[in-house]
Amino acid sequence: MNKHERKALLRERQEAAEKASEMSRERRIGETPSWRGAGHLRLQLRERPSFESGSIWDIREIEDTLTLYVSRTNPDKAGYLLPGYTELVVEQKELASRVEQLEGIPVVTPLRFRGHAGFDGTSYTLTRSDGFDSVSFSWWEEGPSEWTPLTEAVARFIDYLKQQKPVQ
Repeated sequence: MNKHERKALLRERQEAAEKASEMSRERRIGETPSWRGAGHLRLQLRERPSFESGSIWDIREIEDTLTLYVSRTNPDKAGYLLPGYTELVVEQKELASRVEQLEGIPVVTPLRFRGHAGFDGTSYTLTRSDGFDSVSFSWWEEGPSEWTPLTEAVARFIDYLKQQKPVQ
């Protein structure tokens, strides 16, 4: 093995260790794992029910390929995720089609809208990111009526995400 091959092997091992560390540590909700080759976070969907662990799905993009990950909220430590960042098996064309459908929903809403609040139930968040720009929508249960097309599409997307299995 020559000098360049050794350097490449060492770099590969370091990157694998960095990724393993990022994927297994406890994180705060909203803290995005980062490692060389992770790509950028394109879309994130959160489902956080009261009184049980919720899920946060990240769709990351690198070189026009989408990768799906899931994290679980820590029901015993508010604001934190359980250790783990699990890659899920997805069919690329299906995932890309669903992402494009969701991203294509026009959401016209004034900054003044009639929101909902409560103690029991499920809250949701959808975040779309691209570079330094992002937009987020957060709601409880059904959400504001002005957002119905979006909230219903997110519910269908989450049903699809829940069916995906971990990479073996």
